[in-house]
Amino acid sequence: MKISIAVTNVSPLVCRHKYKPSRELLFKLARKFAGFSLEPNITFLKIEECLRKTSFCAWFCNSTIVSNKMRIISRSIVNSTCKKFKCVQFRSNFYNYFHKQRGVVQESKAIHAFQLKHNCNVTDQQKKIVVEQDLFRIVGKIDGLCEGRCIEIKCRSSKIKTIPQWEIDQLCLYCFALQVPGTLVEYNNGVLKSTEYSYEFAKKRAETLLLVLKPKIAEILSLVNVLKK
Repeated sequence: MKISIAVTNVSPLVCRHKYKPSRELLFKLARKFAGFSLEPNITFLKIEECLRKTSFCAWFCNSTIVSNKMRIISRSIVNSTCKKFKCVQFRSNFYNYFHKQRGVVQESKAIHAFQLKHNCNVTDQQKKIVVEQDLFRIVGKIDGLCEGRCIEIKCRSSKIKTIPQWEIDQLCLYCFALQVPGTLVEYNNGVLKSTEYSYEFAKKRAETLLLVLKPKIAEILSLVNVLKK
C-alpha cells in the first residue's frame, strides 16, 4: 500500500511544527487510510460560514495593512460567534480564521508585486509536485516558478522575527522535487521580503526530512493494518 502525504503534513509528522501535534495527525491519517469516514464537525462548519459572511471578513482580507485594532476586532467577532453557537471553549481554533482567508486573497497581490519588483514572470502557478518514495509519496502545489527558482509565497498579517522551519521545509521539498533553488517570499502589509535558498541546501534538508519521515510512515501503515482488522 502506497499512501499520499500532503507536503504541509510532513513537518508536523516529524515534530517540526509548533502548532500541529504529531501524534494527533498520525492517528488522523491512519484512520483516513484505513477507510474510516472523517466527518467534519457541523458546528465548526457553521461557525466558519458565519465568520466568512461577515462584512469584516471581506474588509480584513482585502486590506493592504492590518492594524492592531483590526486584530482586536477579529478576536471579538470570533468570541461572539463562538458564544452564539455555544462553542466558547473552542474559540482559539478560530482566532486565525480571518488571517488564513486573507492569505488566500493576498497571494495573487503578492505574486503581482513580486513580478513588478523583479521584472519577471511567475509561471507554473499551482503546478502539482510529487516526491516519490517506496512506501509513500509527498504531494503539493507550488506557488510558481521564476527564472529557474521555485517561489513560495507567505502572506503575513504581522511581522515575525524568523521564518518558521515548517515553511522552509515545504519549500525545500518542492525544490528537491524540481531540482531547482528556491525563494521564500514574505508579503506583509504591502512589503515584500525575499529569502533565497540554494538547491544544495534544499536537497540536504529534504533528504533529512524524508529519512526522519520513513519510520512515521511505517507507524501509520502499521496502524492502518490494525484498524482494518
